[in-house]
Amino acid sequence: MKSMKSQLLAYAAIGAIAIAPAPAFAAQLVQASAPASVPASNLSVLASVSSFYDQYKPAIWYKGGAVTPAAAQLVTILRRAPIEGFSFGPQLADQVEGAMRQAATGAPADVTNAERVLSSALVTYVQALKRPTPGMIYAYPVLSPQGSRADQILLTAG
Repeated sequence: MKSMKSQLLAYAAIGAIAIAPAPAFAAQLVQASAPASVPASNLSVLASVSSFYDQYKPAIWYKGGAVTPAAAQLVTILRRAPIEGFSFGPQLADQVEGAMRQAATGAPADVTNAERVLSSALVTYVQALKRPTPGMIYAYPVLSPQGSRADQILLTAG
């Protein structure tokens, strides 16, 4: 009986040691999911997104001045982003919807701005998801997260 009790105590001690660092790791994960490029009040167009649009002149979210269904899907994805560890998703969704409302006037400048705001939101979201896990050592560079450049993300989305 004594040996069984000592085994149970040993298992409990091992379990306590194993889960002790969990809160610290969770705090690191939450901190790592907060992108530095998302301002609190208004999403500015990322410089990498602007240069992509200047070079390729794509139409990802607006075709012929009309919004595509992909824009509504982006809003849905951003609204559920906290489930994936991206806590700024709902804020980005609000900003995307604001840009879409402004573009509804049909003014070419507003549509161009909304196109870039939506793309900036997508890039910010994807880059946050593809950020390497804090403390993880990748045995081979090819195993680390890839495809987090703005042009790669937008070419894939296009």
